[in-house]
Amino acid sequence: MWRDETFFGKLYKLMAQKNWSLNELSNRAGLSSGMIYKWTKKDVEPTVESLIKVAKALEVPVEYFFETEVSDGKRDKIMLLTELAGQLTENQIDVIIDMIRGLTRENL
Repeated sequence: MWRDETFFGKLYKLMAQKNWSLNELSNRAGLSSGMIYKWTKKDVEPTVESLIKVAKALEVPVEYFFETEVSDGKRDKIMLLTELAGQLTENQIDVIIDMIRGLTRENL
């Protein structure tokens, strides 16, 4: 289940800076407000494509939502991964997400 508090903290901060509601964000991102609301209630995980749309609407790179302290080299690699992910099928993205989760667990 999607539980990244960093993402939501940054999302709400940007929305507040722009004085946007969930409805305003959904309109600008081309997503349904119901879907974004489900993310905030942690009922549904956002897709990579949806995250990219939200980031574009808010005028930030998608990795902004997930970065803490990231070097420039790592930031460039994350941006490349994001761009390449946009060219994959949903099934391919799911496989990569599972791989990343496995790698992350190995480093804990």
